[in-house]
Amino acid sequence: MAQNRFLIYDICMNNTKNNHYVPRFYLKKFCDIDNRIWKLDKTNNNIYHPETLNSECSRKNLYTVKNKITKMEIDIIIKVFNLNENKMILETLKHLVYFLNDEIGNLFSVKYSKDREIEKQINDTLNKGLNNNGISRTQEILITELFEQRFIPIYERILQTNSLDFIEQKYDEESLTFYSCINITKFVYIYLQRKLEGLANAKIPDDIQTAKITDNHFYNFVLFILLQEVRTYNVIKQLQEAPALSKLKQYIDINNENFSFLSMIMLLLLFTEKLFFKDTAFKFILLKNETNISFITSDCPCVNIYSSFIKDRPLQEHEIEFLFPLSPKLSILITDKTCYTANNISIVQERDIDIYNKTIINTAHRYIYSNSNNVLQRYILN
Repeated sequence: MAQNRFLIYDICMNNTKNNHYVPRFYLKKFCDIDNRIWKLDKTNNNIYHPETLNSECSRKNLYTVKNKITKMEIDIIIKVFNLNENKMILETLKHLVYFLNDEIGNLFSVKYSKDREIEKQINDTLNKGLNNNGISRTQEILITELFEQRFIPIYERILQTNSLDFIEQKYDEESLTFYSCINITKFVYIYLQRKLEGLANAKIPDDIQTAKITDNHFYNFVLFILLQEVRTYNVIKQLQEAPALSKLKQYIDINNENFSFLSMIMLLLLFTEKLFFKDTAFKFILLKNETNISFITSDCPCVNIYSSFIKDRPLQEHEIEFLFPLSPKLSILITDKTCYTANNISIVQERDIDIYNKTIINTAHRYIYSNSNNVLQRYILN
């Protein structure tokens, strides 16, 4: 029975083609009473009313790593992100590459001291069963299981309670980066356990059997929002077309997809180090919209407010204030905690909603989403 479940799981992975960089469960919250969404195209000012969300904010094989990640590509990632001294992220990168390269069997070996030849045979057999067995290399299950599935219950509870009070905004002894790294590593071992279950007579080592993702509401919420910042079409395109990457490609062979996927995760890990640490100046504020104008969202739903009005120079490290709409009536603001004492703020002036909505429009790649045609008509671009 375990083998059948394992086979079904692999088939599902291989059939994954259409990947969403803004998840459908999120866009559903911006649908109207008929469960359809309204969409404004910035390029032509046309408004559409799609039947489904299946093709919204998606790209074919967005998270699929089609070619194996090479040592040279790993070295480039280490150099670009200056990771040589960051042992924790380097270790996480190693596990992530084994996962993406479908070389999960390289994570462990069986020790059999009585007979080295038998030991070699066992390990060869295990590796043949675990490595290179045709599974498409994809980050999608990493994103859905490790980030999205842990965000959804928190998201739903915020929408139900209109409050952040159940989320304790404080840091445990470990840093958010450590939390992220250890959970990515644990995810890879849990994935290894699934594959071992599909092998006849395979004994699962105790340390793999006990692998379990750590759960922290605050950290899970932060990580999903920051992931949504780095997984968008704009960021992935920028990574794939980076001038430094183009220059390197003149001399060595680098796969753009491999580079962008690994960079996306490295950006997430390094982002948490900059924004969230024990004495952080940032906190979550829940903005409650009490006007007749809905919050809108876009194909780049997490936006840095500074980027919408500073255009003539690069942003400074401290110029960060993230806005992430949760629904037509609620948004999250990640902002300087010294400016706010409360975790919840009610907005009663339509002009304030307009400011936030125009920020969403200015930073969107192409599409704006709303639960109302009238709201989008209000923002038709001139």
